Amino acid sequence: DGSGRPLNPRGRTGLSDRGLLGKWGPNHAADPIVTRRDPRTGRLQVVAIRRKDTGAWALPGGMVDPGESVSQTVRREFEEEAGNLSHDPEKAERFRTLTEELFAGGVVVYR
Repeated sequence: DGSGRPLNPRGRTGLSDRGLLGKWGPNHAADPIVTRRDPRTGRLQVVAIRRKDTGAWALPGGMVDPGESVSQTVRREFEEEAGNLSHDPEKAERFRTLTEELFAGGVVVYR
């Protein structure tokens, strides 16, 4: 439009500005789904975090930064959100080791 804002190619939506988007244009997100089988019960488990802002359970993840690949974002967000273990240095070091192993080959599928 005349002010430099992008136009919706399908016409007006009734929304103004960015809505809930963080920025104009593509807003790519990356959310890793990390699972395992419980070694004792065989039940499928998934890594989830409790969001500090809402208290809701969620997958760790976030927005892809400019110049960052989706693979880099997945790892960064997983480390930031699931690995917040600053209160326990021993667990933090173990988490770093396991994260390094998990993301060593890019996408890892365990069966």
